[in-house]
Amino acid sequence: MSALHIRFDVGAVGRARRTSQGFVVAPGRITRVGVLEYHRADGSVVRELRPPEEVFAPASMASLQYAPITDRHPAELVTPRNIKALQVGMATTVRKDGDIFLGSDLIVQDGAMIAKVEAREVSELSAGYQVASIDRTPGEWNGERYDQIQRGITYNHIGIGPKGWGRAGSDVALRMDSNDSIDSLQVERLDDALATLLALHPEAVLPLKFDGAEQADRKEEHPMIKIRIDGIDYEVSETAAPHISKHIEVLSAKLAEAISRADSAEGKLDATTKELADAATKLDAATKPETIAAAVAARVALEHSARKVLGDAVKFDGLTDRDIRVTVLRAKDAQFDAQERSDSYIDGRFDAVIESAPERRDSRDVTRRAIVAGGGTMLPQHGAKTEVRIDSAESARRANRRAAISQGREPLPSATKSSN
Repeated sequence: MSALHIRFDVGAVGRARRTSQGFVVAPGRITRVGVLEYHRADGSVVRELRPPEEVFAPASMASLQYAPITDRHPAELVTPRNIKALQVGMATTVRKDGDIFLGSDLIVQDGAMIAKVEAREVSELSAGYQVASIDRTPGEWNGERYDQIQRGITYNHIGIGPKGWGRAGSDVALRMDSNDSIDSLQVERLDDALATLLALHPEAVLPLKFDGAEQADRKEEHPMIKIRIDGIDYEVSETAAPHISKHIEVLSAKLAEAISRADSAEGKLDATTKELADAATKLDAATKPETIAAAVAARVALEHSARKVLGDAVKFDGLTDRDIRVTVLRAKDAQFDAQERSDSYIDGRFDAVIESAPERRDSRDVTRRAIVAGGGTMLPQHGAKTEVRIDSAESARRANRRAAISQGREPLPSATKSSN
């Protein structure tokens, strides 16, 4: 979150008059266009330009209308939570006062403050506002040097106090006489660290300037307490402490949630990594030549067995081993439903059907026997193994020829050719 820069400007109160309700109304000059000096907490001074386009911006002027009037600057920003205790009046109509000043009609409604206004005990205004950003480009305006420019002015309240109150060494006195004029305005500001704290915790106590006796009273009103953050004790106001603690609690909860999500993501990553490793191991085993050969032999044997029931014309392209077995079972029993049956059940029932089916003797059977005898392949290989596979295939052909002759059938052409 970007920090809001806090400013206090001093203005003038015009001649007061009573309303029919007994309230006091007086015109006031709240602030002006121009280069103003802001005194930092460390004693340094920075010159800031309040350009006309910012001072007279409609949104900025609108924020001043109905801004509460307070007895000097309160120890916290004015909010709906504390306005009943802090407000003594409000600004009403807001307007440009010439080309330089920003004015407003102020109505004082608190009885004690009305008495101070009429007795001339209070005569000076100090607008408390926030600056959204600081343009740190230096320059000159109407011959006056400035260090930076205020942007995005939003008013919070207007403090009213005695002569010389809120001044940073100035002897300019603002009186209730409307004929008095102001040639210059000086202001004071909070340092950036406190401005950041206020931006994060709008109800935090502001360390403002007071007379010695009054400062003691303020300390009694807002005692300091200690809170511990990461093992270090910090002294903060009793008002700010619960807001700071709540903010820390929210951040801690978000951190714990982020850690939990990170742990969960790490667990899922570990599980996925293991699954990939297992899949790689299975893939390595499945792609070994001996594994492929065994699978081919098993598939050939399965298709041969299925043809005992389905015949030679059947095609098995695109069918899984289970699909082939289910096709055979349905050929034997049209009502057979394999949907809820396990692979083990399907395998057992298929084996039972095949055992009762007549053995086939044809060219496919010779090929199957050769493939099975060759370990699942009829491709030429190096050395003695090639001879063994060829011998096995030849033996199968000869066995087929002998079986045909014994059954009074003509030998298959392939078998006869091989025997010649």
